[in-house]
Amino acid sequence: LATRGVASEALDPAVGCISSLTELSLWEMPALLSLPDSISRLSNLQSLHIRDAKSLEALPEALGQLSGLTSINLAELECLRMLPESLGQLKKLDFLSITGCSKLTTLPESFSSLCRLQHCALNDSLQLSFLPEGFGNLSSLQSLDLSELPNLRSLPDSFTQLRRLKRVQVHDCAQLAQMPASLRDMPMLQRCKISACPLITSGYQLIFGRTLRLFWILNPSDL
Repeated sequence: LATRGVASEALDPAVGCISSLTELSLWEMPALLSLPDSISRLSNLQSLHIRDAKSLEALPEALGQLSGLTSINLAELECLRMLPESLGQLKKLDFLSITGCSKLTTLPESFSSLCRLQHCALNDSLQLSFLPEGFGNLSSLQSLDLSELPNLRSLPDSFTQLRRLKRVQVHDCAQLAQMPASLRDMPMLQRCKISACPLITSGYQLIFGRTLRLFWILNPSDL
């Protein structure tokens, strides 16, 4: 089900009656303020995509009841301030992309419970200053993109626990001063790109591993 350009402030609660629904896309709904708790009845929903819902401030706790959800894509939700703590209940979630949510300042502590998450992108002006300390519990994570996070200052010590991580991109994180030294010990890391992070300087020739194929540090002064 795809809904585009609707001016309503609320999604019809009757959407929860479409029990066979596997994909829900809500695009260009600038007046949307909330999602109904009835979405918890969408037991077969696998993909949720919300884009350009510029008035949406929060997602319902009922989101955590979507046990079959494997993919969440949130883009250009300019008023989104928080994600529900129930996010960590999504045990099948393997893809999460959050971009252009300029008022989102923290991730829920339950984020670290996403044990099947393989691909995670957090980028484009999110106001995150840190990631949850339990971030290293994302034991299935293979791909991580942290881009355009102007307030991100550090990565958690638990980063070293991401033993399945293959690809890392860190771009335009102006306050980030260093990458974890443990990157060199990640057994499956194949690709690492750090760009436009002016506080990250020398010493990263020490980051290597048997599987690392590509490694860059690029800053504007290098170009």
